[in-house]
Amino acid sequence: MDTYLALSGLSLIVLVSYVFNWISGKTKIPSVLLLMAMGAGLKPFMENLFPGGKESIGWMLGFTGTLGLVFIVLEASLDLGLAKKKIGTIRKAFNVSFAALVVTAAAISAIFVFGYGINIASAIAYAIPLSVISSAIAIPASINLPVSKREFVVYESTFSDILGILAFNYFVLAGLDLPGTIFRLVEDFSAILLLVFLFILVMLLAMHYVNSNLKLIPILAALLAAYSAAKIVHLPALLLVLVFGLVLRNIGALKHLKWFLNMPKLDQTTDQLKTIVVELSFLIRTFFFTLFGYTLSLSGIEGRAFWLGALVFAVIMVARQFALYYLLKNNFVHELMMGPRGLVTVILFFSIPENLKIAAAGESVVYLVVILSNFAMMVLFLFYKEPYRETPSMLAGN
Repeated sequence: MDTYLALSGLSLIVLVSYVFNWISGKTKIPSVLLLMAMGAGLKPFMENLFPGGKESIGWMLGFTGTLGLVFIVLEASLDLGLAKKKIGTIRKAFNVSFAALVVTAAAISAIFVFGYGINIASAIAYAIPLSVISSAIAIPASINLPVSKREFVVYESTFSDILGILAFNYFVLAGLDLPGTIFRLVEDFSAILLLVFLFILVMLLAMHYVNSNLKLIPILAALLAAYSAAKIVHLPALLLVLVFGLVLRNIGALKHLKWFLNMPKLDQTTDQLKTIVVELSFLIRTFFFTLFGYTLSLSGIEGRAFWLGALVFAVIMVARQFALYYLLKNNFVHELMMGPRGLVTVILFFSIPENLKIAAAGESVVYLVVILSNFAMMVLFLFYKEPYRETPSMLAGN
């Protein structure tokens, strides 16, 4: 393909994505649905660019998906201020994400095992990806919610990503039993906390002492390198990204560091970093969901696949309502609808080992669940007009 033609096409996709963001703000239709529709509509052109079909872009989905996950979580964490009053929100977000993941994965696994005669290992391999909320979709969409609910969505979706990836790595890829998994978790969390401490210390010193105008890209490159290294040795690498962003956002609270760190300089660098991360998140999200839309095949969503996908979506909503009802008690209608499936679900789905793959729970089921969960979020924002008045107890997460 001609270089300039390809460059023009990629540029147009980015510009159209920017228009989609504007349309999303006016119509409340999630921009990711528009991007997926665009990807599906571009199939005739993309088939010429990728003659190998879906198989030829599998690595691109994984690459852009991983980058998107890192930058979206970093972008969100750079927005979150930490204070004692936020501890309640963080605690509830973790409890809901854990309970929803466990209940949803158990219910979906039961459907596969008892309803379709699928072996338990394969059932779990498919159930975990379907149980994970997509922070890549939930976090940008939560901007329309009140502050307290937005913070809850950011924390919950990030925790869901971390817990889901951990569960998939240990129970599916590593094939560990429960005692073995608990032992490995203790080891891995100890290792990742040490890595987080060392990485943040080095980055803070670099941001303080390096005077070069070229430092934002090296910081992001170092973060991606550390994230990749942690993933290679199967550590919860997303925790590194989350904590790094939180520390930069709340660096002023670390009063004991003020004697040897230039806080105004760090604040300025953090603001600059936030700007470039927002731009990169938008760019990566654009290409990932456009490529994902290209892989969609609605012709397969019929008959048995349709009913199974619809049943799985119903189970997801019921399990989520169960977790929210018992942990938040009341006023959780917004949180109920903010459980879209997307980036992480797709990445984990394509990571299922060949020996665990089954025809009954193929791509069509996953695609339908992704579409339905995003439509549910769209319905929320179509009926959601004005934010209700925040009370001090809501903002404190109590």
